[in-house]
Amino acid sequence: MSEYSFLFSDESEKKAFVAQCEAAFRSRLHEIASIAAARRDLRFITLAGPTCSGKTTTAGILIEGLESVGRRVVVISIDDFFYDRAHLKAEAQRSGIPFDMDSVRAIDLTALRAFVSDLLAGKPSVLPRFDFHEGKRTIGDTVVPHPEDVYLFEGIQAVYPEVTALFPRETMLSIYISVEETVVTPHGSWLPREIRLLRRLLRDSKFRSTDAETTFSHWGSVVRNELVSIEPYRDTCDERINSALPYELCVLKEPLMALLATVGEGDDHAVTARLLFEKLSRLPSFDEAYVPADSVLREFIGS
Repeated sequence: MSEYSFLFSDESEKKAFVAQCEAAFRSRLHEIASIAAARRDLRFITLAGPTCSGKTTTAGILIEGLESVGRRVVVISIDDFFYDRAHLKAEAQRSGIPFDMDSVRAIDLTALRAFVSDLLAGKPSVLPRFDFHEGKRTIGDTVVPHPEDVYLFEGIQAVYPEVTALFPRETMLSIYISVEETVVTPHGSWLPREIRLLRRLLRDSKFRSTDAETTFSHWGSVVRNELVSIEPYRDTCDERINSALPYELCVLKEPLMALLATVGEGDDHAVTARLLFEKLSRLPSFDEAYVPADSVLREFIGS
């Protein structure tokens, strides 16, 4: 838990606060990138964390660090191994287990296992691509392994035991990232999971054509999956990263208030939406232009 005054006398103080938050996060990422670059035996990196933790930006900085010492990094999103959405919905109806894209059941482990086996054998393998708008898996690029390659497997599922068991432990570095700081301000406190919910609401709206009510309706199953499938294994990871950027609350304020206002009074999550709306309304507003182009926050607000 960290306390912040959130009292700014002018725009320069806001910009300074943004720079302070960004520098702290970047420092930790560069530290881990240096650890990875120093390991000549490194072949696999798993980058895990719950939804909306900032895995994509973290992957980019790790790549920079490894490429600086001559290692080629191949990024594999475990999301690309999702079953088609129609298949998952049919399975949910058949089994009576609610549809959940964050569950290990959503991943085609047979296809993922075959892909990893090809890498270990030095054989070319076709990487699938998952189209979130269509809800379908398509054919992607062919990965041709080289002896010096590092394969970075990124996704919330990268901490699941069923996934980590696929990689030789002696050539692997496991990293866990999440919002791990409660942000306390004079305008209210924000728990880590609450901050990630704000990120997900905006991300789903901007990039996955999902309205706020739908995101709210899925959030309960997301949290249940985190409690069962992610949090029990986070301490097994070699490195942990806190992706909290306290200033982000002030940037997310305006677009989120507009999005939350679309939740109707008769909707199931109207009370939650109204409470978040009122809580956000008490925060100062930051111009989105203050957010660096390479900030982790860009994963959720766009460029």
